[in-house]
Amino acid sequence: MSKYDEVIECGPITIKRKGRSIIYKSNLSEDDNKDVKQKMIVDFPLIKQKMYNLLSEIETLILDHFNPLDALGYVTTENLIVNPEQYSEYESTNSQLEVEIVQNIILKNKYEYYRETSNYEYIKKLLEILDDFHNALRDYLLYDNYLDESLNPIEKKILYKTITNFLLIRGDAFPLHYKKISLELFSDSRLEGVLKKYGFTIEEYFKTIDEVERQKIAFMKDKATKSKERHDDFLKFAKENFEESDDLKTQIDEYISYIGEELLEQYQQDVMSIGSKESYKIIVNNRINENVLNLLSLTFGCNKHWTLPLDESKTDLKPIISIDGNYYCFLTPHLVRNVIPIIESLFSEKEFNNYAKIKGKYFAQKSFELLNNIFPTATIHENLYYPINEEEEDKDPEIDGIVSYNDNLLLVEIKAKKRRSIAGRKDILTVSKGDFKKNITDAFEQSKRALKYISSSDQVVFYDSNRKNQKEIMKIKKGDYNHIFLVNITLESFQEYSTSLNTVKLWDSELLCGNHYPFAVSIYDLLIITEILENSDDFIKYLIERVNLEQTREISSLDEIDFLGYFLNHGTLSKTSDLPPSKFTLIHGYSSGIEKYYSYLQGEIDHAEKPMRKKNPTEIIREKLETGRLSKNNRCWCGSNKKYKHCCGK
Repeated sequence: MSKYDEVIECGPITIKRKGRSIIYKSNLSEDDNKDVKQKMIVDFPLIKQKMYNLLSEIETLILDHFNPLDALGYVTTENLIVNPEQYSEYESTNSQLEVEIVQNIILKNKYEYYRETSNYEYIKKLLEILDDFHNALRDYLLYDNYLDESLNPIEKKILYKTITNFLLIRGDAFPLHYKKISLELFSDSRLEGVLKKYGFTIEEYFKTIDEVERQKIAFMKDKATKSKERHDDFLKFAKENFEESDDLKTQIDEYISYIGEELLEQYQQDVMSIGSKESYKIIVNNRINENVLNLLSLTFGCNKHWTLPLDESKTDLKPIISIDGNYYCFLTPHLVRNVIPIIESLFSEKEFNNYAKIKGKYFAQKSFELLNNIFPTATIHENLYYPINEEEEDKDPEIDGIVSYNDNLLLVEIKAKKRRSIAGRKDILTVSKGDFKKNITDAFEQSKRALKYISSSDQVVFYDSNRKNQKEIMKIKKGDYNHIFLVNITLESFQEYSTSLNTVKLWDSELLCGNHYPFAVSIYDLLIITEILENSDDFIKYLIERVNLEQTREISSLDEIDFLGYFLNHGTLSKTSDLPPSKFTLIHGYSSGIEKYYSYLQGEIDHAEKPMRKKNPTEIIREKLETGRLSKNNRCWCGSNKKYKHCCGK
């Protein structure tokens, strides 16, 4: 029996899966690599042409056979309508990319160029071509990346991760967190005036999009209920009129005669309407602020320059389609996920400069609110100054905050800089490096400078301001702390980099200088981590092991929440014995329990338990000792037959 659950041969690469861990292995020798590269050089123009041909085929198919909104509706239903009770990101093949592709394609042409009614016989073909395009796009990106002689191997790896993250990873938070953060941020009285200028408040924004989502769900539930009723009616008719052995076609023909052609046509229309444009039509009522709909709307013919998924598109900030006074929304996740950039796009340059200060202050306060929640007994100070001398010049740098908990010290820096989109850019690596530097490198250097100050003496002092009229706030003795963490919190997610900081160092050592590693985390991931972990000690254990993981690289992940899920499942981030031996083990899918829990909190499913960290036997024994349920004179749990105090309790 194989020690792996699944082994897949993909030409030059073998993929092995055991549980939720994945191992990639190259099957190529050096000579093979040369042959493969030469073949790729020959095949690349063909793959590129195939990709463009498939896009053209999709556009032609929709123009010839569909009302464009129906085509988009069926693709959306196929890819974005899932059962939250059964959905798992790890197992799902659903993709928002296909929906975005079709929406961008149909908006290239004027509405009158399309058919008024759809030929439903072509739905399957449309979905098949989209699947072919997805595969062709993947191949194109792989070939284009591999054959780029201007990049070294690490740059190729970084670029590929950046592009695939942009195309396929949709958001770094759950809807309730996006809503919570943006409601708090834009309820600030200094920002309310800007929104009111456009005819709405942030509360009205969410009231509108909640109603849009409610209408979609209600329509689909109604049609699904009617479809089930007709199915049950047919089964009842068959049971009353036929034997089990009777031919099914005969039963159907008799049933059609029984209900009549007119009712049959109505039945068929009801079934086909699940996924049609009517499923996604917005009915304007007193819960809808039409100013919001107009702000977020695009019209047909506005997207004629779009050619590829990496092109710049307006649909991110304007996901609603407006036609003849009606509104349709297929990309409803954009309405919540992109709320901050949507509203930011409304500000004038002067307004944005004022807003940036407000936003920075808010996210600093929010970060420390979360740290206070997970460290209720800790000493926490914000906006501290300390005296240093650099290059023979006296300076008073500031650190955003310090958390002192038992023998643990957290040096916290927060950045709320905007991350630029890579859409339509040729300088993707340059842009990405610049944004990483502004958000993580700069924060890392600032927290590292504070660490150097703490290490410079047995005891140091932090103040409330610079040297003029300063007041002593905090004394720190470095000997009191076994662990000092550099915690860098960002507004934007950099998870394709922050989950693999070693790769970032190889990309450019100036981005993360020295031997230290920060814990770089987005505010949304920090929200999840502090909500899921039960206590301060669990959070400290996670921090210790998460930072150590950057050095050991025992396991890898593309998502911080997968690391958290693994930590909960195993009680540790160390590589466990059930994982296959390999230098590179990628874990994936461990966030599924966390996803279920938040689906429950969002009201999408009836019940889900909050994930809890599994404790190892030593921790269980220690807890029993502390609560008096076990004596140190008991035999040790490890099976040594010694007393606990002479064995694992030493």
